[in-house]
Amino acid sequence: PTLYLGADTTQCGGAVVLDAQIAGGTYMWSDSSTSQTLSATISGVYWVNVVDANGCSTADTISVTINAIPTVTASASDLTVCELDGDVFMVGTPVGGTWSGTSVTGNQFDPSIGSGTYSPLYTYTDANGCTGTAGVTIVVSECTGITENNSGSLMTLYPNPNNGTFNVLFVADISQLQITITDVQGKSVYTSQNENVSAQSLVSIDLSNEANGIYLMQVNADGVKTTTRISIVK
Repeated sequence: PTLYLGADTTQCGGAVVLDAQIAGGTYMWSDSSTSQTLSATISGVYWVNVVDANGCSTADTISVTINAIPTVTASASDLTVCELDGDVFMVGTPVGGTWSGTSVTGNQFDPSIGSGTYSPLYTYTDANGCTGTAGVTIVVSECTGITENNSGSLMTLYPNPNNGTFNVLFVADISQLQITITDVQGKSVYTSQNENVSAQSLVSIDLSNEANGIYLMQVNADGVKTTTRISIVK
């Protein structure tokens, strides 16, 4: 009988199904299995001996190489942004891949595309020609409200986004109030401490000398801590 397992083969991940082809025969594969087919899931040399219904035997050998699909990860500097926020920086590993998707340039996502949910994709191909992918999900909102969700019932901040000057209205009496504002690298750009702040007190803050971007305002009011994102757009 004629038996041909095929040419030596290489692929990325998965399995190669080898078929001894000769129906009705008896089979002995290199792993001692006896089915007509064998699923090769690891690299190696595979062979099979076949005896057909007439008692005639044949054999063939094939080399199978299965390269691993690369493990790829993706992350972003922020996953929830406002339309007027600066670009989101994304990182994919291993290095050397490419980002793709709506409003993506290089490794940056521009939220000015508008409100919605976006899924930039990172694709990496290794030296064996095997490709892996990973993505991030970024939610863009209008952020037109004057109250930040994470400030709760403690205060109202407006306008936000702003040109660097904005107001914070406190809606409850506060004995000890501390405000710290930092940029996204953690550098402090504003600090203040106040005592006996009464309800409906208004604090005006001027960051007009700071660059456009996202800032974090951390408020400690009698031990109750909140963090609010501030977007400066001039």
